[in-house]
Formats: sequence, structure tokens, C-alpha cells
Amino acid sequence: MRKSPGLALARRFQSGTEEAIAAVSKDGGESEDVHVRLNDPHVDDQTLNLYSIEEATENADVIIIATDHKKYTQINPEEIASRMADDLVIDSKAILNQAEWNDAGLDLVRI
Repeated sequence: MRKSPGLALARRFQSGTEEAIAAVSKDGGESEDVHVRLNDPHVDDQTLNLYSIEEATENADVIIIATDHKKYTQINPEEIASRMADDLVIDSKAILNQAEWNDAGLDLVRI
């Protein structure tokens, strides 16, 4: 398996490292109510606890797109918005249509 930056990030988040939690937490990692749910349609790594898109986005405060899989460009932003608890979507690969996601009421940030 190639060394994937997305998988490395996923492992950090799922392991619960303080740095990863603080990076996405509004209170700098002080909250104990931080849950990370991962989705990657191309990964079959049994050491990661992977979820479906629907499960991963249910009541999510933030979604981070860390890979450029075509499947992610086909996600309906209105469906995602209806499941999320908050509205922040971080698109690190600049693959999502900014206008569509903003029109769905989501705050799409590209980094």
C-alpha cells in the first residue's frame, strides 16, 4: 500500500492525538465530546474504523475532504447539509463545487 497523506491524517485523528483533536475542535481540544468518523471508498484497512458517507456525516460539526476521490465530487451537498450539526466543510483537494456547497448552506473552505 502506498503511503497516503490522507491515511496518515486519518490514523492521527482516529488515534485521538491531542494535536489532531485541537486542529478541528472549536475549543482547542478542551472538549471531551470529540468523535472522529472516517470514510474512504478505496481503503480496506481493518485497523481503521471506517463508516459510510451517511454515517460519517450524521451530526458532524465539520467534514474534512483529504483525498481527491471522484466519489466525493458526486456527493449531494444538500443531503450532507441535512445530516450535519454544523456547516463547516474543509476541502483540502479543491475538488468540490464551491457554489453548490455554499448554496446548500455549507461553509466550504479550501486549504
